[in-house]
Amino acid sequence: MKKYLPLLLAIGLFAGCQANEPERVAAPVPKACAVMEGADIAGTGASAVGRGVSAAGAATGQQISARFVSEPAEGQKAMETLIEDGCNLQVVFGSSLEAGALKLANSHRQVRFVLVGMSLRAKDVPENVKPVVFDLSVPAWQAGYASAAYTRTKKIGLVAGAYNDQSATLLANFSAGIGARDTANSKQKPAQANATDKGEGYYLGAQAAYEQGEEAGRQLYKAGADVIVAAASEQANKALVRALKQKRDETKKVKVIVLSPSAISKEQAANLIVATVEPRYEVALKNLLVSSIKNGFSSARYIANAQNGGVGISLAGAGEGEAEPFAKALESAKQRLSKGQKLLVKPDSAPGQISATAFAPPTEASKELDEK
Repeated sequence: MKKYLPLLLAIGLFAGCQANEPERVAAPVPKACAVMEGADIAGTGASAVGRGVSAAGAATGQQISARFVSEPAEGQKAMETLIEDGCNLQVVFGSSLEAGALKLANSHRQVRFVLVGMSLRAKDVPENVKPVVFDLSVPAWQAGYASAAYTRTKKIGLVAGAYNDQSATLLANFSAGIGARDTANSKQKPAQANATDKGEGYYLGAQAAYEQGEEAGRQLYKAGADVIVAAASEQANKALVRALKQKRDETKKVKVIVLSPSAISKEQAANLIVATVEPRYEVALKNLLVSSIKNGFSSARYIANAQNGGVGISLAGAGEGEAEPFAKALESAKQRLSKGQKLLVKPDSAPGQISATAFAPPTEASKELDEK
């Protein structure tokens, strides 16, 4: 199991315990609205948030105004205009809109803000702001366990990008899932445990900045990984998929698991992606908005998790005959985790945002495999 963890030992986890419920902010009848950074295109976070907002409107009988914007200045103008139009419960999605949203929250205390997809590292967050946090620990652990059960070569490649609190949770629990599968099968013969002929497993790690996904994909493919995990930025994930489509042949059947929301199209990733671990923005935003409109607003952060349906793992069914084996491996992972949540990893919070600037396999195992 020690071979699985070197990439992740320094990675932290966002503080996972929900704060005590503050007093609810007294306000008039909520009139909701939303501003999303990004396009209304299927597969994007912005589109999913938009669907959640629309579903909340239908459930409460409200006509909720929603704007999709492409840049911070446009987003700022949209937020200000919606406030002028009487919106007093505003959903804001997108990291580039964070500074503007917090500034408006401070200057318009009668308006409640629900902030999604933001780090919120500001020391003083006003009481009229409700952060939405996605706890991906459960589906990430399940994906790691299923990958270890599914791989034929016992070589699982991971491409990670910037380290932050959410990616820390995801990567640490993915690694823990791999380790749990290895431990559960440690007494079996190597062939039965999907191990190498020496009975040793390898977990290959790599970092990739926006433009380096292709290089990461090529190197992990060369090392013999048959399951490659895309946990970098959307741009790097897309580049990784492009590289694998070019390299993939009949003798090496590579499969990809996406550990972050992505707009990778089904056509682009044909026969590659078997599963995605994802925040389910639509479910989370619908539930949160319906509750806020009907029951009142609270600034306690909303934690979307596996229990309330706000996160999950979805099967993509890539490749003929490949969907069923991974589905069985995933079911085995769910059964194993159901026996005890103590298997999840909760290290300290990440110290800050660390951007990867170069691709480099960080483990000795990667180097050994590359030489064989």
